[in-house]
Amino acid sequence: MYKRISVTLASGNPGVMKCLSNGATAIRYSQTFKADLLTEISDLLSVIGTENLLKMQEMEKKKKLLEEQKKNETEEENETEEPEVTKEDMEILISILSSKKFGMVSQLAYVMNRQAEAKEENDANYASKLSIEDYIEWMEDWDSMSFLQGATEFINLYIGNKAGSSTPKKEDAQLNAR
Repeated sequence: MYKRISVTLASGNPGVMKCLSNGATAIRYSQTFKADLLTEISDLLSVIGTENLLKMQEMEKKKKLLEEQKKNETEEENETEEPEVTKEDMEILISILSSKKFGMVSQLAYVMNRQAEAKEENDANYASKLSIEDYIEWMEDWDSMSFLQGATEFINLYIGNKAGSSTPKKEDAQLNAR
């Protein structure tokens, strides 16, 4: 499944990360990071709980709705407030950080992003380019907090949850058809 996920660039500007999840995702993750992806996700969910993952997904949906509202409003009418981050929301985010599984989310995003780039460029040899060093260089382009805030989107893309908050664009549908 192919999806564009909103993230923040290291510069602080908004960006879009193209991600592709397929049957090779877990294998590429394991080859690159020497860890089992399903075990990593299971461990993360055992720490934060499935209910909290769903709450994070709702937070992300609210954020996206507000962003869409802001796009549709004129500057004069732009009085939409940012969603209030509750104590519970902060506890969920802190539990991810303290779970020592935070890196798993960015690593999963890295593998899925590289897969999407390879598919767009028809690069059959991309797997040989996946490495810890390439991951570190790749991370330099992104704001690491984006991975925390978008954790549900990355995880749900991998596990195939189609209840995500983004809608595929025409180009996305074409890439999914390849």
